[in-house]
Amino acid sequence: MLDIGTAELLFWKPRYRESETEARNIIGLKEDNNSSFFITGIGLERLCMATNSLERVQDIDYIKPFYNLMEQQIGKRNFLAGESLRALHRIYSDILKFSIPTLSRQRRYKINRLIRNILEAQITSSEIERLLKIHTETQPWHPELAKGIDFTLYKIEVYRKGDERR
Repeated sequence: MLDIGTAELLFWKPRYRESETEARNIIGLKEDNNSSFFITGIGLERLCMATNSLERVQDIDYIKPFYNLMEQQIGKRNFLAGESLRALHRIYSDILKFSIPTLSRQRRYKINRLIRNILEAQITSSEIERLLKIHTETQPWHPELAKGIDFTLYKIEVYRKGDERR
């Protein structure tokens, strides 16, 4: 059995265009610890995997080049480090896109866990940069990923130096 759907509880409140409150009018997110909302969705990656009889999500055509490069770089496909880097890149790209100024301690803890997963795989900064570039190139429908490369690299280096471990 393959789980292809999800329901998510978010602690970020949607920002709407003008006074509209329909989903099609969401223009961003803002942190709000006093409210929450649910979203549901179908994982298109998992649906693609099932439709194409693939063994892993990482075998999907736009994800596979990322893992092929990782295997060339470190000699194996480290799925924990890879998915952590892909998620971290998406998060930091969204932080830039939506101009989110600060993150709660709980969110920083979760982000730091992703960074630790990457660093524990002993992937160098230059290897991370190349992985972020291929992650961006294979998803042209997410142009914000290109803008998030430098910020993601910067935040990983800040963590590596110990400045964000508190």
